[in-house]
Amino acid sequence: MAKTSKTLGLVQQDVLNGFESTKIREADLRRRYFEKYKALFLAQFEITGAGLDSRATNYFLNKRFDPGQVAGYEIPHTGILGFAPYTSQEYDRYSYPSVITLINERGAPASLVPKKRRAVREKGGAVLAHVNLDRQLSPVWIVTKYADKLTEADRVIATNLQLQKMPFLRISNPKDYQQRQTILQGIRANKPALFVKSTDANNIQAVQTGVPYVIDKLTQYKACLDGEIKTLLGIDNTQSDAKTQYINDSEVNSNNEEISLAKQGFLVSLEEFAENVRNVLGLDFSVKLRKEQQPAEPEEQQEEDNESVSDNP
Repeated sequence: MAKTSKTLGLVQQDVLNGFESTKIREADLRRRYFEKYKALFLAQFEITGAGLDSRATNYFLNKRFDPGQVAGYEIPHTGILGFAPYTSQEYDRYSYPSVITLINERGAPASLVPKKRRAVREKGGAVLAHVNLDRQLSPVWIVTKYADKLTEADRVIATNLQLQKMPFLRISNPKDYQQRQTILQGIRANKPALFVKSTDANNIQAVQTGVPYVIDKLTQYKACLDGEIKTLLGIDNTQSDAKTQYINDSEVNSNNEEISLAKQGFLVSLEEFAENVRNVLGLDFSVKLRKEQQPAEPEEQQEEDNESVSDNP
């Protein structure tokens, strides 16, 4: 009885370890998807400013990705723009912070992140990158949501793939065990022909799981999710699926318009912050897209347009 309980305990522990291992793999996959789309989003923007290095620009863009409260201010006696989170001390009649205090996240020298109260949008004060941004419209919310969906799709694909493997059911005794093991090895080795006894053939069969093959549909689903998240983040994307050849021009133009609107929406808020930095703080700071990607016009269409122009002087 004690031996049986011990065996059951080991089995339960193996099951628990399997669950934990699965959770770890899913968490790692989810993190990889999150980092992938985060990097694609941040790579769209290029920041320049006097005295700003890659550490400062990366810090600002990461704060912009996750809508925390971040302020821009002049580091005393340097003429360099600094960034830091803040707490609101006073508000104006539109519920916009009018006085803030910077937060020193990592214990930097007080000379770099002064604790004094700062007026917002006033010379010598601070400007805010984004305030009261709806978290459900933020890049981090979008990426988190779709990273969860993509991870779930991968998990189902892995499960479906395992269920498509048809294990062999073997009935044997000590006398014929070796012979039937040799037969199975030949099957797994994809040998073109195997010579066996009729009794051996009848006692070796594949177990049918009855689970439908859905990996192709799930792969298409993942491609759709990839296109959706890139559109919402303003990232140019083209679907490589064969079905895209049947998409008409109006659908393509509609998708391009959604991408452009999303991209401009993020860019406008950054440009507003850059303008406040220049006008209020008097510091050099600018934000732009790294590359403007315009949909290429088909060559045939260009030739038709050229012909129509030449026919109508």
